[in-house]
Parts: sequence; structure tokens; C-alpha cells
Amino acid sequence: MKIPSFRKKKQNSKNKVIFLDIDGVLNHDNAKEDMDSPCLLELQKIVEATGAKLVLTSSWKYYFFQEENNPSKVYIEKRLSDFHMELYDIAPDLGNGKRAEEIALWLDQHKDFTSYVILDDCFFPGFKKMKHHLCMTDWNQGGLTKKHSEKAIQILNGPHH
Repeated sequence: MKIPSFRKKKQNSKNKVIFLDIDGVLNHDNAKEDMDSPCLLELQKIVEATGAKLVLTSSWKYYFFQEENNPSKVYIEKRLSDFHMELYDIAPDLGNGKRAEEIALWLDQHKDFTSYVILDDCFFPGFKKMKHHLCMTDWNQGGLTKKHSEKAIQILNGPHH
């Protein structure tokens, strides 16, 4: 039996994930605040165009392992909410410099997610194996820009699943 295409599309949109760094992605050297509105707007475009879920990989995730009302955790959630977004999950913590392994572990534990993009400004060991899913931003070049959001959308909606 053939599955109607509209069901496939709907299903696929739920199976996309954005692995999100914050420093150098949602802020940059000229940012007016810790999570810059122009960068958040670009992230919102990616989410709206792909239906992808947000998984925090940034070192900011440590705020989520602390008390419930940690001010930085509240700030992250508020800024995302301002742009109609929310975190779906937090990547596991395997220690400093192990971001690629954390992403691989998360994907291994969530096999229903078939398409992903990594938004980061640092090239971690292990990212070489994930290069088709990598969208590198730049702290000195405005963080997440239109060019990056277009690339991220292409990665999530494109053939590299």
C-alpha cells in the first residue's frame, strides 16, 4: 500500500533536528545581547521552513542541569519563546570538546530523526564525519546570517539525510 505523500511530508518534518550552539551562532562580537534578535530571526526562518526541533549542544546547556529557575535557563527559554520557538531537548554531556560524540549519541537514541543540521562556530573533533550536516557560523561575521539559514534549510530539506 502506498502512503499518501501528504502523510510522508508531515512525518518527515517531525524528523528533523537542529543541533544548536549559542555563542557565535545566536550572538557575535557586535551583538547587543546574549541572544541577538537578527540571529534568532534567522533561526526562526529555519524552524518555520523545515519544522525541525531544536536540541541545545552549546555549553549553555549546563544551565539546564542546575536549579529549575536558573536565570540563564529562563533567559534562553524566554528569548526562544519571543520568536515562537522552544527547545525540544538538551544534548548529552560527555565532557569538553566532545560535541560530535554528543550529537552522535543523541541521534543514536532518537532514531526517528532522519535529517539534521549542526549550527556551530567551532569545528570539533568528529565533525569531519558529519560535514554534510554542518553549517559553520562565525563569531566575527555576525553569527547566524541569512546565508547560513539558507544553507541550513537546504541541508534539512535536501538529499543528505
